[in-house]
Amino acid sequence: MYKVKGISMKRNLTALMIFLVVQLLLWKVIPIISRTAHKNASKPEVSQETNILQTTLKGHALKVSSAAITTDNKTVISGSEDNTIKIWNLETGQLKRTLTGHTGVVNYLSVTSDGKYIVSAESKNIRIWNLLTGAFIRELENPNGTINFVETSQDGKTIVMDGGTQIIKTTKVDQSGYSYKTEITKYIINVFDLQSGTSISRIVNDNLLTKVEISPSGNILVSGDNTGKLNIWNLRTGRLQKTLIGHEFEIKSIAISPDEKTIVSTDKDGQIKIWDVASGKLKITFTGHQIQSYTDNVVKVLIPDNNTLVSWKTNTIYLNKNDVKVWNLQTGELKYTLQPPKKQNSDLDSYFYFVTVSPDAKNLITQVENSIQTWKVATGNLQNTIKIQGDILAFSPDGSILATRVEENNINLQQINTK
Repeated sequence: MYKVKGISMKRNLTALMIFLVVQLLLWKVIPIISRTAHKNASKPEVSQETNILQTTLKGHALKVSSAAITTDNKTVISGSEDNTIKIWNLETGQLKRTLTGHTGVVNYLSVTSDGKYIVSAESKNIRIWNLLTGAFIRELENPNGTINFVETSQDGKTIVMDGGTQIIKTTKVDQSGYSYKTEITKYIINVFDLQSGTSISRIVNDNLLTKVEISPSGNILVSGDNTGKLNIWNLRTGRLQKTLIGHEFEIKSIAISPDEKTIVSTDKDGQIKIWDVASGKLKITFTGHQIQSYTDNVVKVLIPDNNTLVSWKTNTIYLNKNDVKVWNLQTGELKYTLQPPKKQNSDLDSYFYFVTVSPDAKNLITQVENSIQTWKVATGNLQNTIKIQGDILAFSPDGSILATRVEENNINLQQINTK
C-alpha cells in the first residue's frame, strides 16, 4: 500500500511539472502572437487627432502672407512680406523659382484652374504671371490709390478689382433757389479679362463698398455698401440689374448659391437675409447669432449647395462664444449647431478660428486651436480631427492638402482626409 501511494504521488508530481511547463510556454508564446497580430492589423480610418506632415517649405526671408495650390496638386505658390513670390514642387518641397517685382507685401494669390496663370496682388498693383515659365505678363493698377479688394472668377477668366473713386462736380439748387457747386464721390469696380488684360466693364457704385462677391458662373457680381444696400450687376456690361434694400447697417458678408437663384447677406447686427435673385425680393430673415453692440463681431455665410446655408460668428472678445449654424436655405429651419469643444483643463470654451466647405460641398472644415475638424454637412456628425501647426493659408482645390504658416516664414504641407 505504501508503494502504491508512492507511485501515485510520483505520477501526480510528473503531471504537475508537465502542467507548469505548458503554462510557461503559453505565457511566452501568447504575447508574441498578440504583438504580431496587432502589427499586421489594418489601420483604422482617421477619427482621432492625427498629424500627417508631408513637407516643410523654407526659403522666404520674412513672414508668409499668402499661398495657393494648383488643381493637379503638384505646385505650391507662396507670397511674403519680403515682396517675393516663390513657386515650389509640392511633392519634393524643392524651390523651382522666385518671382520678383512687387514692392509691397504679396497679400493675395490665386492660380487659374487651367494651371497657366498666377494672379498676385499687393496694395499698389496686381500682377499676372505665366505659371509654367515664371514670366511676368502684365500689371494692373488702381489709378486712384490703394487696392482694397481683388477677386478672380472661378473659371479663371475674369479679375475684379478696386478701381478707387471718381469725383463728379455738379451744381445743385436749394429750396430758396440758390445754386451751389458740390462734389459727388462714386466708387469704382474694374473688371478685366485675365488673359488679355483688356477692360471688360466698369461698375460705378454710389456708396462706399464693403463687400463684393462674384457668382459661380462669373456672370453677375453682387456688391454691398456702407448704407446696407446690395447691388446686382451684370459683370460683362457693368449694368445695374437690381438693388436689394432691407439691411439697416453696412454689409459684412455675401454668398451666392451655386444655381445663382439666391443671395444671402449679413450686416453688423447679425441678421441673415435671404434674397430671390430673379425678383430682388427678401424671402426670409434668419436670426440666431448673438451680436453685442460693443464688439465688431461679424456673422459670415457660406452656401455649400442650393438647399443649405452655413453661418458662423467671428469673435474678437476672449470670453465671447462663437458657433456654427447650419440652416435649410429654402425653409429657414435651423438643422443643427456646432459648438467648439471646451479647452483642456479649463471651463472656458474654445473658439472656431476658421470655417470653410470642402470642394465637394459634403463636409464642413473648422479649426479649433491646433487642429482641424471635418463635419458631415448633411448630419453635423464629426468625421475626424487632424492636428495641424500654424495658421491656415490655403487648401488644395480637391481639399486633400493643407498649407499652413509656421515659424512666420515657413510653410507646412499636410495631407488631410475630408471625405
